[in-house]
Amino acid sequence: MRSALPVVCAATPGVRVGAGGEPPTAFTIRPVEYYYATVRDELGAAYRVLAQLASRGVGLLAFTAVPLKSKAPPYSPHRDDPHRGDNIGVRIVDRASGKALFYAPGVGEIEPHLAPFLADADCVMIDGTFWTEDELVRLGISKKRARDMGHLPQSGPGGMLDVLKPLQAGRKILIHINNTNPILNEDSAERRTLNAAAIEVAYDGMDIQL
Repeated sequence: MRSALPVVCAATPGVRVGAGGEPPTAFTIRPVEYYYATVRDELGAAYRVLAQLASRGVGLLAFTAVPLKSKAPPYSPHRDDPHRGDNIGVRIVDRASGKALFYAPGVGEIEPHLAPFLADADCVMIDGTFWTEDELVRLGISKKRARDMGHLPQSGPGGMLDVLKPLQAGRKILIHINNTNPILNEDSAERRTLNAAAIEVAYDGMDIQL
């Protein structure tokens, strides 16, 4: 935000404002002047940039938005009334190499349509919010369980570890990690479990090469 360059938001129709003149639906994206940057809501702006680059022979990246079953943010009217498109993952393909990354920060359930995106990815970056289903309850922080908040826990039957282990992706990385999650402790038993399964924990400045 300190680059002083405009930031263009790309979002699904359900989280946009003013697309085709409709009123706000999920939450508001407004033109905002921050300290050093301008945030704009421009329908199709990201696609126009990619199209301009493609016209100059620069293929770059291809993006596919994939709906995820999770929870809308707390400030969204859809929080307790989920709509398709409130949460999405993104498949990013390098057109030159054919390598693919699947990014999914909020996943409450692995729905059937996600299977090919997970199976075909060379790198998976996926929801690592909680280690256990009752993590916040046990710590006395909240009465909500992981799935109540739209996050599939890593441990337990059908948890994220069971989802990731059989995948052929060269890199499997947990993201969106809550500060209560013991995997943040590099010396924890939970972190050793991840290491044994070749599952990584994201960190600031992480470099990913495919």
